[in-house]
Amino acid sequence: MTSQLDIAIVIFRLEPAGGLEIHALRLAEDLVARGHRVTIVTTRATQAPSGIDLLRVTQRGFTNHGRIAAFAMDMARETAGKFDLAVGFQRMPGLDVLFCGDWCFADRNRQWWKTLSPRARTLTSLEKACFRRGSDTLLLMLAEPQAEAYRRSYDTEQERMIILPPTLDQNLIPQDLDAAERATLRTKLGYHAEETVWLWLGLHPHTKGLDRAVEALALSPAARLVACGPDPEGRKIQNIRKQAQALGCAGRLTLHGLTKGDALKDRLRAADLLMHPARLDVTGMVIAEALAAGLPVIATANCGFAPLVEEAAAGIVVSSEASPRELAEAGSADKATLTRWSQSAQDYVTRTDLSTGMAVAVEAIETRAHQKRSHP
Repeated sequence: MTSQLDIAIVIFRLEPAGGLEIHALRLAEDLVARGHRVTIVTTRATQAPSGIDLLRVTQRGFTNHGRIAAFAMDMARETAGKFDLAVGFQRMPGLDVLFCGDWCFADRNRQWWKTLSPRARTLTSLEKACFRRGSDTLLLMLAEPQAEAYRRSYDTEQERMIILPPTLDQNLIPQDLDAAERATLRTKLGYHAEETVWLWLGLHPHTKGLDRAVEALALSPAARLVACGPDPEGRKIQNIRKQAQALGCAGRLTLHGLTKGDALKDRLRAADLLMHPARLDVTGMVIAEALAAGLPVIATANCGFAPLVEEAAAGIVVSSEASPRELAEAGSADKATLTRWSQSAQDYVTRTDLSTGMAVAVEAIETRAHQKRSHP
Protein backbone atom coordinates (compact mmCIF):
# COMPACT_ATOMS: atom_id res chain seq x y z
CA MET A 1 0.00 0.00 0.00
CA THR A 2 1.14 3.56 -0.68
CA SER A 3 2.34 5.34 2.50
CA GLN A 4 -0.18 7.60 4.18
CA LEU A 5 -1.57 10.28 1.91
CA ASP A 6 -3.27 13.56 2.76
CA ILE A 7 -6.18 13.70 0.30
CA ALA A 8 -8.76 16.39 -0.39
CA ILE A 9 -12.08 15.15 -1.75
CA VAL A 10 -13.73 18.10 -3.45
CA ILE A 11 -17.49 18.10 -3.99
CA PHE A 12 -19.76 21.10 -4.37
CA ARG A 13 -22.19 19.84 -1.75
CA LEU A 14 -22.80 16.68 0.24
CA GLU A 15 -26.49 17.31 0.86
CA PRO A 16 -28.94 16.26 -0.40
CA ALA A 17 -27.21 12.91 -0.81
CA GLY A 18 -27.67 11.78 -4.40
CA GLY A 19 -25.56 9.23 -6.24
CA LEU A 20 -22.50 11.47 -6.63
CA GLU A 21 -22.53 12.49 -2.97
CA ILE A 22 -22.89 8.88 -1.83
CA HIS A 23 -19.94 7.91 -4.00
CA ALA A 24 -17.85 10.71 -2.48
CA LEU A 25 -18.60 9.55 1.07
CA ARG A 26 -17.89 5.93 0.23
CA LEU A 27 -14.59 6.85 -1.42
CA ALA A 28 -13.61 8.94 1.61
CA GLU A 29 -14.41 6.09 3.99
CA ASP A 30 -12.51 3.54 1.89
CA LEU A 31 -9.45 5.79 1.70
CA VAL A 32 -9.50 6.27 5.47
CA ALA A 33 -9.77 2.50 5.88
CA ARG A 34 -6.57 2.25 3.81
CA GLY A 35 -4.78 4.48 6.32
CA HIS A 36 -5.02 7.82 4.53
CA ARG A 37 -6.11 11.16 5.91
CA VAL A 38 -9.11 12.62 4.09
CA THR A 39 -10.60 16.12 4.13
CA ILE A 40 -13.87 16.77 2.31
CA VAL A 41 -14.02 20.27 0.82
CA THR A 42 -17.61 21.33 0.20
CA THR A 43 -20.12 24.17 0.50
CA ARG A 44 -22.85 22.19 2.23
CA ALA A 45 -22.64 19.40 4.80
CA THR A 46 -23.96 18.87 8.31
CA GLN A 47 -21.12 16.65 9.43
CA ALA A 48 -18.58 14.19 8.07
CA PRO A 49 -18.37 10.52 9.05
CA SER A 50 -15.99 9.59 11.84
CA GLY A 51 -12.34 9.88 10.85
CA ILE A 52 -12.95 12.33 8.00
CA ASP A 53 -12.25 16.05 8.26
CA LEU A 54 -14.65 18.60 6.83
CA LEU A 55 -13.69 21.94 5.30
CA ARG A 56 -16.68 24.11 4.42
CA VAL A 57 -16.29 26.98 2.01
CA THR A 58 -18.87 29.71 1.63
CA GLN A 59 -21.13 29.31 -1.38
CA ARG A 60 -20.86 32.29 -3.72
CA GLY A 61 -22.66 33.30 -6.91
CA PHE A 62 -26.19 33.95 -8.14
CA THR A 63 -26.57 31.20 -10.74
CA ASN A 64 -25.84 27.48 -10.67
CA HIS A 65 -22.95 27.77 -13.10
CA GLY A 66 -21.66 30.86 -11.27
CA ARG A 67 -21.65 29.00 -7.97
CA ILE A 68 -19.76 26.05 -9.46
CA ALA A 69 -17.18 28.40 -11.00
CA ALA A 70 -16.74 30.22 -7.69
CA PHE A 71 -16.37 26.90 -5.88
CA ALA A 72 -13.64 25.89 -8.34
CA MET A 73 -11.71 29.06 -7.50
CA ASP A 74 -12.21 28.55 -3.77
CA MET A 75 -11.16 24.91 -4.02
CA ALA A 76 -7.91 25.89 -5.73
CA ARG A 77 -7.14 28.37 -2.96
CA GLU A 78 -8.04 26.02 -0.11
CA THR A 79 -6.11 23.01 -1.41
CA ALA A 80 -3.01 24.60 -2.94
CA GLY A 81 0.11 23.09 -1.33
CA LYS A 82 -1.86 21.52 1.52
CA PHE A 83 -2.64 18.04 0.18
CA ASP A 84 -0.91 15.24 -1.68
CA LEU A 85 -3.87 14.93 -4.02
CA ALA A 86 -7.08 16.74 -4.87
CA VAL A 87 -9.83 14.32 -5.95
CA GLY A 88 -12.86 16.08 -7.41
CA PHE A 89 -16.45 15.09 -8.08
CA GLN A 90 -17.16 18.13 -10.26
CA ARG A 91 -15.22 19.08 -13.37
CA MET A 92 -12.83 21.95 -12.64
CA PRO A 93 -9.18 23.01 -13.01
CA GLY A 94 -6.50 21.89 -10.60
CA LEU A 95 -7.66 18.34 -9.90
CA ASP A 96 -5.24 15.45 -9.74
CA VAL A 97 -8.10 12.98 -10.10
CA LEU A 98 -11.68 13.44 -11.32
CA PHE A 99 -14.33 10.92 -10.29
CA CYS A 100 -16.69 11.69 -13.15
CA GLY A 101 -20.35 10.94 -12.60
CA ASP A 102 -21.66 13.31 -15.28
CA TRP A 103 -22.31 13.05 -18.99
CA CYS A 104 -20.23 15.28 -21.25
CA PHE A 105 -21.73 18.76 -21.33
CA ALA A 106 -20.23 19.59 -24.73
CA ASP A 107 -21.62 16.37 -26.21
CA ARG A 108 -25.14 17.36 -25.16
CA ASN A 109 -24.85 20.88 -26.57
CA ARG A 110 -23.47 20.52 -30.07
CA GLN A 111 -25.66 23.15 -31.77
CA TRP A 112 -23.54 26.28 -32.08
CA TRP A 113 -26.13 28.64 -30.62
CA LYS A 114 -26.28 26.59 -27.42
CA THR A 115 -22.59 27.30 -26.79
CA LEU A 116 -22.99 31.08 -26.58
CA SER A 117 -24.72 31.51 -23.22
CA PRO A 118 -22.72 32.37 -20.08
CA ARG A 119 -23.81 29.03 -18.59
CA ALA A 120 -22.54 27.04 -21.58
CA ARG A 121 -19.25 28.93 -21.75
CA THR A 122 -18.63 28.49 -18.02
CA LEU A 123 -19.45 24.78 -17.85
CA THR A 124 -17.52 24.01 -21.03
CA SER A 125 -14.47 25.81 -19.67
CA LEU A 126 -14.58 23.86 -16.41
CA GLU A 127 -15.06 20.58 -18.27
CA LYS A 128 -12.30 21.33 -20.76
CA ALA A 129 -9.79 21.86 -17.95
CA CYS A 130 -10.04 18.16 -17.11
CA PHE A 131 -10.65 16.57 -20.51
CA ARG A 132 -8.62 18.61 -23.03
CA ARG A 133 -5.71 16.80 -24.61
CA GLY A 134 -2.60 17.56 -22.55
CA SER A 135 -4.33 17.85 -19.18
CA ASP A 136 -2.78 15.63 -16.51
CA THR A 137 -5.98 14.93 -14.56
CA LEU A 138 -6.60 11.21 -14.07
CA LEU A 139 -10.17 10.45 -15.12
CA LEU A 140 -12.22 7.80 -13.31
CA MET A 141 -15.21 7.07 -15.54
CA LEU A 142 -18.31 5.06 -14.72
CA ALA A 143 -19.23 3.67 -18.15
CA GLU A 144 -17.71 3.32 -21.62
CA PRO A 145 -20.43 5.33 -23.45
CA GLN A 146 -19.77 8.20 -21.04
CA ALA A 147 -16.01 8.04 -21.70
CA GLU A 148 -16.56 7.91 -25.46
CA ALA A 149 -18.67 11.08 -25.33
CA TYR A 150 -15.77 12.96 -23.74
CA ARG A 151 -13.23 11.53 -26.19
CA ARG A 152 -15.51 12.57 -29.04
CA SER A 153 -15.73 16.15 -27.76
CA TYR A 154 -12.18 16.76 -26.49
CA ASP A 155 -9.96 14.13 -28.12
CA THR A 156 -9.07 13.05 -24.59
CA GLU A 157 -6.19 10.60 -24.27
CA GLN A 158 -7.64 7.16 -23.63
CA GLU A 159 -4.75 6.26 -21.34
CA ARG A 160 -5.88 8.94 -18.85
CA MET A 161 -9.25 7.25 -18.49
CA ILE A 162 -10.06 4.32 -16.22
CA ILE A 163 -13.50 2.76 -16.68
CA LEU A 164 -14.52 1.62 -13.21
CA PRO A 165 -16.45 -1.62 -12.69
CA PRO A 166 -19.83 -1.20 -10.94
CA THR A 167 -19.60 0.33 -7.46
CA LEU A 168 -22.51 -1.43 -5.78
CA ASP A 169 -22.49 -1.02 -2.02
CA GLN A 170 -22.70 -4.51 -0.52
CA ASN A 171 -24.55 -3.06 2.47
CA LEU A 172 -27.50 -2.31 0.18
CA ILE A 173 -28.01 -5.94 -0.78
CA PRO A 174 -30.96 -7.21 1.26
CA GLN A 175 -31.30 -10.77 2.50
CA ASP A 176 -33.67 -13.02 0.59
CA LEU A 177 -37.22 -13.37 1.90
CA ASP A 178 -39.34 -16.46 1.54
CA ALA A 179 -42.82 -16.08 0.06
CA ALA A 180 -44.55 -15.74 3.44
CA GLU A 181 -42.10 -13.10 4.71
CA ARG A 182 -42.42 -11.12 1.48
CA ALA A 183 -46.22 -11.25 1.66
CA THR A 184 -46.07 -9.96 5.23
CA LEU A 185 -43.75 -7.13 4.17
CA ARG A 186 -46.02 -6.14 1.29
CA THR A 187 -49.01 -6.03 3.63
CA LYS A 188 -47.04 -3.87 6.06
CA LEU A 189 -46.20 -1.44 3.24
CA GLY A 190 -49.83 -1.30 2.08
CA TYR A 191 -49.43 -3.24 -1.17
CA HIS A 192 -52.22 -5.49 -2.41
CA ALA A 193 -51.50 -9.09 -3.36
CA GLU A 194 -53.06 -8.75 -6.81
CA GLU A 195 -51.26 -5.57 -7.91
CA THR A 196 -47.88 -5.33 -9.64
CA VAL A 197 -45.71 -2.87 -7.72
CA TRP A 198 -43.35 -0.75 -9.81
CA LEU A 199 -40.53 0.88 -7.85
CA TRP A 200 -38.93 4.12 -9.10
CA LEU A 201 -35.78 5.45 -7.40
CA GLY A 202 -34.05 8.78 -8.02
CA LEU A 203 -33.67 12.42 -7.03
CA HIS A 204 -34.33 14.04 -10.41
CA PRO A 205 -37.86 13.24 -11.64
CA HIS A 206 -37.45 14.53 -15.20
CA THR A 207 -33.99 13.14 -15.91
CA LYS A 208 -34.86 9.73 -14.46
CA GLY A 209 -38.23 9.64 -16.22
CA LEU A 210 -40.74 9.64 -13.37
CA ASP A 211 -43.27 11.43 -15.56
CA ARG A 212 -42.82 8.72 -18.20
CA ALA A 213 -43.46 6.06 -15.55
CA VAL A 214 -46.67 7.87 -14.56
CA GLU A 215 -47.83 7.93 -18.18
CA ALA A 216 -47.25 4.17 -18.37
CA LEU A 217 -49.04 3.70 -15.04
CA ALA A 218 -52.15 5.32 -16.47
CA LEU A 219 -52.21 2.54 -19.10
CA SER A 220 -51.62 -0.24 -16.54
CA PRO A 221 -54.66 -0.58 -14.24
CA ALA A 222 -53.14 -3.54 -12.36
CA ALA A 223 -49.98 -1.65 -11.39
CA ARG A 224 -48.98 0.60 -8.49
CA LEU A 225 -46.05 3.00 -8.81
CA VAL A 226 -43.97 3.68 -5.68
CA ALA A 227 -41.52 6.58 -6.16
CA CYS A 228 -38.73 7.14 -3.64
CA GLY A 229 -36.28 10.02 -3.55
CA PRO A 230 -37.62 13.51 -4.31
CA ASP A 231 -39.18 15.69 -1.63
CA PRO A 232 -42.90 14.83 -1.74
CA GLU A 233 -43.73 18.49 -1.13
CA GLY A 234 -41.30 19.87 -3.70
CA ARG A 235 -42.45 21.75 -6.81
CA LYS A 236 -41.32 19.04 -9.21
CA ILE A 237 -43.28 16.39 -7.34
CA GLN A 238 -46.35 18.61 -7.20
CA ASN A 239 -46.23 18.61 -10.99
CA ILE A 240 -46.07 14.80 -10.91
CA ARG A 241 -49.13 14.72 -8.63
CA LYS A 242 -51.04 16.96 -11.03
CA GLN A 243 -50.02 14.76 -13.95
CA ALA A 244 -51.25 11.61 -12.18
CA GLN A 245 -54.53 13.29 -11.29
CA ALA A 246 -55.06 14.43 -14.88
CA LEU A 247 -54.36 10.89 -16.12
CA GLY A 248 -56.64 9.29 -13.54
CA CYS A 249 -54.00 7.21 -11.78
CA ALA A 250 -53.23 9.31 -8.69
CA GLY A 251 -54.72 6.65 -6.41
CA ARG A 252 -52.11 4.16 -7.60
CA LEU A 253 -49.14 6.49 -7.16
CA THR A 254 -47.27 6.58 -3.83
CA LEU A 255 -44.62 9.28 -3.33
CA HIS A 256 -41.94 8.97 -0.66
CA GLY A 257 -39.02 11.22 0.11
CA LEU A 258 -35.39 10.17 0.42
CA THR A 259 -35.35 6.46 1.25
CA LYS A 260 -32.24 4.64 2.44
CA GLY A 261 -30.97 1.92 4.76
CA ASP A 262 -33.46 -0.69 5.90
CA ALA A 263 -36.38 1.28 4.44
CA LEU A 264 -34.80 1.10 0.98
CA LYS A 265 -34.09 -2.61 1.38
CA ASP A 266 -37.74 -3.18 2.26
CA ARG A 267 -38.90 -1.32 -0.85
CA LEU A 268 -36.55 -3.35 -3.03
CA ARG A 269 -37.70 -6.65 -1.54
CA ALA A 270 -41.41 -5.86 -1.66
CA ALA A 271 -41.66 -4.49 -5.21
CA ASP A 272 -42.25 -6.58 -8.34
CA LEU A 273 -39.96 -4.63 -10.66
CA LEU A 274 -37.85 -1.49 -11.00
CA MET A 275 -39.26 0.97 -13.54
CA HIS A 276 -36.36 3.14 -14.74
CA PRO A 277 -37.28 4.99 -17.97
CA ALA A 278 -34.46 7.52 -17.65
CA ARG A 279 -33.86 10.17 -20.28
CA LEU A 280 -30.18 10.18 -19.33
CA ASP A 281 -28.27 8.06 -16.81
CA VAL A 282 -24.51 7.65 -16.96
CA THR A 283 -24.78 4.31 -15.15
CA GLY A 284 -28.12 3.73 -13.47
CA MET A 285 -26.75 2.43 -10.17
CA VAL A 286 -30.33 1.67 -9.15
CA ILE A 287 -30.27 -1.03 -11.84
CA ALA A 288 -27.41 -2.83 -10.11
CA GLU A 289 -29.10 -2.35 -6.74
CA ALA A 290 -32.31 -3.86 -8.06
CA LEU A 291 -30.62 -6.87 -9.62
CA ALA A 292 -28.70 -7.49 -6.39
CA ALA A 293 -32.05 -7.58 -4.58
CA GLY A 294 -33.48 -10.04 -7.12
CA LEU A 295 -35.75 -7.33 -8.52
CA PRO A 296 -36.49 -7.40 -12.26
CA VAL A 297 -35.78 -4.20 -14.19
CA ILE A 298 -37.43 -2.25 -16.99
CA ALA A 299 -34.86 0.31 -18.17
CA THR A 300 -34.15 2.52 -21.16
CA ALA A 301 -31.19 1.62 -23.37
CA ASN A 302 -29.38 4.91 -22.71
CA CYS A 303 -28.57 3.85 -19.12
CA GLY A 304 -24.94 2.79 -18.72
CA PHE A 305 -25.90 -0.34 -16.79
CA ALA A 306 -28.80 -1.34 -19.06
CA PRO A 307 -26.63 -4.13 -20.56
CA LEU A 308 -26.60 -5.79 -17.12
CA VAL A 309 -30.35 -6.36 -17.43
CA GLU A 310 -29.87 -8.17 -20.73
CA GLU A 311 -26.86 -10.13 -19.46
CA ALA A 312 -28.91 -11.25 -16.47
CA ALA A 313 -32.06 -11.97 -18.53
CA ALA A 314 -33.85 -10.21 -15.68
CA GLY A 315 -36.19 -7.74 -17.36
CA ILE A 316 -36.57 -5.69 -20.50
CA VAL A 317 -34.42 -2.91 -22.00
CA VAL A 318 -36.59 -0.58 -24.08
CA SER A 319 -35.43 2.14 -26.44
CA SER A 320 -34.49 5.51 -25.00
CA GLU A 321 -37.54 6.97 -26.76
CA ALA A 322 -39.97 4.26 -25.62
CA SER A 323 -43.61 5.31 -25.65
CA PRO A 324 -45.87 5.08 -22.59
CA ARG A 325 -47.54 2.08 -24.24
CA GLU A 326 -44.21 0.29 -24.65
CA LEU A 327 -43.31 0.94 -21.02
CA ALA A 328 -46.73 -0.22 -19.88
CA GLU A 329 -46.44 -3.44 -21.87
CA ALA A 330 -42.95 -4.10 -20.50
CA GLY A 331 -44.18 -3.50 -16.97
CA SER A 332 -47.20 -5.76 -17.35
CA ALA A 333 -45.34 -9.07 -17.22
CA ASP A 334 -47.30 -11.86 -15.54
CA LYS A 335 -46.33 -13.33 -12.19
CA ALA A 336 -44.59 -16.34 -13.74
CA THR A 337 -42.40 -14.09 -15.86
CA LEU A 338 -41.58 -11.84 -12.91
CA THR A 339 -40.61 -14.89 -10.85
CA ARG A 340 -38.35 -16.14 -13.64
CA TRP A 341 -36.72 -12.73 -14.02
CA SER A 342 -36.21 -12.48 -10.27
CA GLN A 343 -34.47 -15.86 -10.13
CA SER A 344 -32.32 -14.90 -13.12
CA ALA A 345 -31.28 -11.70 -11.32
CA GLN A 346 -30.28 -13.66 -8.23
CA ASP A 347 -28.32 -16.17 -10.30
CA TYR A 348 -26.57 -13.35 -12.17
CA VAL A 349 -25.45 -11.61 -9.00
CA THR A 350 -23.94 -14.82 -7.60
CA ARG A 351 -21.66 -15.15 -10.65
CA THR A 352 -20.97 -11.47 -11.35
CA ASP A 353 -18.98 -9.02 -9.25
CA LEU A 354 -20.86 -5.73 -9.14
CA SER A 355 -19.00 -4.11 -6.26
CA THR A 356 -15.28 -3.76 -7.08
CA GLY A 357 -15.47 -0.28 -8.62
CA MET A 358 -14.66 1.62 -5.45
CA ALA A 359 -11.64 -0.59 -4.70
CA VAL A 360 -10.35 0.05 -8.23
CA ALA A 361 -10.82 3.80 -7.67
CA VAL A 362 -8.82 3.71 -4.41
CA GLU A 363 -5.96 1.83 -6.08
CA ALA A 364 -5.94 4.28 -8.99
CA ILE A 365 -5.75 7.23 -6.59
CA GLU A 366 -2.85 5.65 -4.72
CA THR A 367 -1.03 4.98 -8.00
CA ARG A 368 -1.58 8.58 -9.10
CA ALA A 369 -0.09 9.78 -5.80
CA HIS A 370 2.98 7.58 -6.31
CA GLN A 371 3.43 8.99 -9.81
CA LYS A 372 3.09 12.55 -8.55
CA ARG A 373 5.70 11.98 -5.85
CA SER A 374 8.07 10.38 -8.37
CA HIS A 375 7.58 13.15 -10.95
CA PRO A 376 6.46 16.30 -9.08
